[in-house]
Amino acid sequence: MKRSKKTIHIKYQFIKKNFIVLFCSFVLPTLALGIILVFLSWQKTSTEIQKRTENTLSLASGYLDGLHNNNQTVGLYLENSSLILGLNRMMSFKDISYTESVILKQFSLFINSVTNSSQNIDSLYIYIPNSLNRAYTSGRQFIFLNTLSDNEWVDRLTGLEHDVAIELRRKKEYSFESPKQVLSIYNRFHMYAGGWVMNYSLSNITDYYDSLLSFQDQSIYLLDQEGNLLLQCNNGNDQVSPDTIQFLNKPGQERILLHNIPYIIKTAEYEPYQIKIITLLPQSTLYTTALENAYHMILLLCLILIIIIIMAYVLSLNSYHQLHQVMEWFDQAEHHQALIPPGNKDMYSQILQNIIRIFLENDYLQVQLSERKYRQKAAELQALQYQINPHFLFNTLQTIHYEILEITNGQQSKANFMIEWLSDLLRFALGSPDSKVTLQQEIDNCMKYIQIQQERYDNTFNVDWRIPPSLISLEVPRLILQPMIENSIVHGLKYKKNGKIRIQVIRKDTYVVFMIVDNGCGMAPDKLRKLKEELETMHSECISEHIGLQNCNDRLVLAYSEESRVHVWSWEGRGMGGWFRVTGL
Repeated sequence: MKRSKKTIHIKYQFIKKNFIVLFCSFVLPTLALGIILVFLSWQKTSTEIQKRTENTLSLASGYLDGLHNNNQTVGLYLENSSLILGLNRMMSFKDISYTESVILKQFSLFINSVTNSSQNIDSLYIYIPNSLNRAYTSGRQFIFLNTLSDNEWVDRLTGLEHDVAIELRRKKEYSFESPKQVLSIYNRFHMYAGGWVMNYSLSNITDYYDSLLSFQDQSIYLLDQEGNLLLQCNNGNDQVSPDTIQFLNKPGQERILLHNIPYIIKTAEYEPYQIKIITLLPQSTLYTTALENAYHMILLLCLILIIIIIMAYVLSLNSYHQLHQVMEWFDQAEHHQALIPPGNKDMYSQILQNIIRIFLENDYLQVQLSERKYRQKAAELQALQYQINPHFLFNTLQTIHYEILEITNGQQSKANFMIEWLSDLLRFALGSPDSKVTLQQEIDNCMKYIQIQQERYDNTFNVDWRIPPSLISLEVPRLILQPMIENSIVHGLKYKKNGKIRIQVIRKDTYVVFMIVDNGCGMAPDKLRKLKEELETMHSECISEHIGLQNCNDRLVLAYSEESRVHVWSWEGRGMGGWFRVTGL
C-alpha cells in the first residue's frame, strides 16, 4: 500500500509539473498584460474624474459669476447721486411730486426687469437711513420697516465693515407665509449711507448645483470668508455637522476622513465674495468607477485565463495519459487484481506489461521473504520463552526470600517485599497472553511494579490514580498499562526529583480512554517524531529504546483496531504523556 501511494504521488507530481510549465508559459504573460491594461485604465479613470471634478468647480464658480453680474448691474444703476437723493427724499416724505412719481415708476420698472430676469433672484431691498424708517422692496416698493416681517437685514446692512458681504438666512416677508432660505448679498453705497440687498432663492441655486454632481455621493459646499456654511449639495443627505465644517476649513488638504470614510477634496476660491467652493468625492467612487470602466476588460481577461487553464490541464492529461495508465497497472498489481489490458497493442505497452510482470514476481518474492523472517523471529522468541522454566524462577526467588529471613531473624525487610512483588509480576506476565484480566488486576500488578521502582529510585516520584470505581471490573488485555508506566519512569522521572505520574481512565460514549502523563524531562522534538513514526509501523525491525511501548501499541492494534493505537505527546523539560482508547468495553 505504501508503494502504491508513492507511485500515485509521483504520477501527480509529473502532471503538476507539466501543468505549471504550461501555466507559466501562457497564463502569467496574459495576467501581466491584463494587470498593465487595468492599471492604465485606472490611471485614465483617475484623470477623467479629476478633470470632471475641476470642471464642476469651474461651473460652480461660473454660476456665482452670474449672481455677481446681476448684483453689479443693480449697483451701477443705483450708484447715481441724483437717483440716491431722489430715493432718499421719497423715503423721508409721505407725499411725492409728479416728477418723483414718474421717476419712481421708471425705477420700479427697472427693478422688476432685473428681478424677473432670473429665477434665482427672490427679491431686492434698498435702504437709506431716513426719519420715517422706510425701505424699498422689489415686491411692495416703499414700506415701513415695522410692517415688514423680514427686517433684520437692515441691522446687518448698516453694520457692514466691508463693501460687500454674503449670508445664508431665513426670509419671511409676510407674517402668514412660511420662512424660506435665501442667499443674501449685502452691498454698501460708496458715497452715501445705506445700500441694497440682493436675495437669491437657495432652492434654485441648490437645484443647479445638484445638476453639477457627476458621481454618486459627490458633494458641493460653499463657505463664506468666516468659514460658515452657505450651501450644501450632497444628494439629499443630512445636514453637515460642525466638526465636518471645521475639517472643510482646513487649507491644503487633498484627502479628508469624514465618519471613517475617506474623501477626495478639491477646492476653489471665488474672489468677489471670498467664497470657498469645495467638492467632496468618496475615494470608493474612484475604485467603483475604475472597476466599471475596466469591467469588460477584466471579464475578457478572466475568460482568456479560464480557457488557458483548461487547455493547460487538458494538455497535461494528454501528455501523461500513458503514465497514468502505468501507475494504475502498478496499483492493480500490488493489490493482486486482474490487470486491464491496454487499449493500444503497441510495443510500448508490451514493454510496460513485461515490467509489471517482473514487478509482480519481485513483489511476491519480497512477501515470501518477509513471512519467513517473521516466522523465524517468532520461533526464536518462542524457543527463548521455552528455555525459561517458570517453576525454577519461582523456587529460586522463594529460596532467596527464606535466606534473607534467616539473616534478618525472621523480620521482613524491603528485599523480602521486593522479591514477593517480583514473583507476582513474573507470574502475571507469564500468564496466557490471549487471556484478559480485570482492570483491578492490571492496577494491582502495576502498583507492585511501581513499588519496586520506587525502592530503586528512593521514592523520588509519586503516582496519582484517577480511576472511577465503576470501571475497575472492566476486562482488558494484560500488561497494557505497565509498559507505558515503565516508559514514564525510565525515560522521564529517572533523573528528576519530585516526579509525578498521573494515571487516568475516562469513559466516553462508546469507548474508554486510558491516559498516563508525567512531569519528567520530556523528549526532544526529533526524538518524539521518531517515536511517533515507530508507533505507526507495526512489527518494526529496528531496535528501539521504547520497545515496551511499541509492543503495547502493536498488541492494542491487533486486539482491537487502528483506533486503539497509542498516541504520545511531549514538552521537552516539562513532561510527556500517552493515551489510547478501547471500544466495546
